[in-house]
Amino acid sequence: MRPVPLVSLCVALLAAALAGPAVAAPPSPIPGVAKPTPIAVWQGRQVWSVPNATGGYQLVQRIGSGPITALPVAPRGVPFDVDLGPTSSGGVYAVYSRCATEPRWEEGVPSYETGKGCDVYRLDLTTGSEVRFTKVNATDGSEYWPTYWKGSIGFARAYDSKPAQPYVYVKDVASSKPSVRMTGGGRGIGQSTPLDLELYGSRLAFGWMYLPTEADRVKYELRVDTVGGGDIVLDSSYGGLTSIVLGWPSFENGRVWWVRSCLGDPGGCPAQVRFQQSRYSSPPAISSPFVADSPPYVLSHERDSGVTYALTDVNSLYACQTDPATTPQCTLQALTPSFSVLE
Repeated sequence: MRPVPLVSLCVALLAAALAGPAVAAPPSPIPGVAKPTPIAVWQGRQVWSVPNATGGYQLVQRIGSGPITALPVAPRGVPFDVDLGPTSSGGVYAVYSRCATEPRWEEGVPSYETGKGCDVYRLDLTTGSEVRFTKVNATDGSEYWPTYWKGSIGFARAYDSKPAQPYVYVKDVASSKPSVRMTGGGRGIGQSTPLDLELYGSRLAFGWMYLPTEADRVKYELRVDTVGGGDIVLDSSYGGLTSIVLGWPSFENGRVWWVRSCLGDPGGCPAQVRFQQSRYSSPPAISSPFVADSPPYVLSHERDSGVTYALTDVNSLYACQTDPATTPQCTLQALTPSFSVLE
């Protein structure tokens, strides 16, 4: 038998590592999703929001390609900013916010930072018990975009005194110590806000949007902050009439996975719309970023067990609606994109 060249062997091992663990066939797609909604996936369990008969939104779940079932919680006026995370004992929590005044919602997912009187809740998916997280809910601000991992919870908070400048935190739920304020993104002028959070151990990944100066366009960043010190920007972009929005990070296989999606006319986003992944322990120039083709307009994204989940707008422009609005045009897909080195 001829020996395998070392270079070929390294390439093969790298490709196998990027592919992740072997998985069963991805779940079947769900067409006709009525409105843009955050999606959360953990070990094949998919959770998102659907409209109900009274104008609210209900949390639902599907395991694998099984039936869609309602979760035993009261609806809210907008889709839930939901995340799934494992407990230390092997269970699964869904975490989300509830608000006294629901956030503004125009196109895409709701602007959760504009809600008032928002607190964090968790649903034990084993027992069906819903509990308000009293240790992370401030009386002088609103919490949103919660994310959970084995006894720790990450979240964003907008204080009532300065709602345009929110912060991101991580809290050990069992500890009496205060929440740890993370570095977060740039402030600039006007509104700044995180765009979805994802916690994994001591790492908190999130998209961030802000306006650096009056003369600048809106800037988007994909960041990873570490509890106890250290932060890194893995990707950045600028937006105008057409924007490349960075967000929806997930951790898997020692890497962060996120999406660069187009907000506006897809014709203004050539060669920039894609799925992307990178190591998160070193700057982008050293962290081996890899990319894969994505649909032109991804509204939310998750990565789980070797599968990329994406809520995609099939007409690429109108946020799950035709113009005028008729039939819902979003589909929740489970994809296995092929990643390669960013050139």
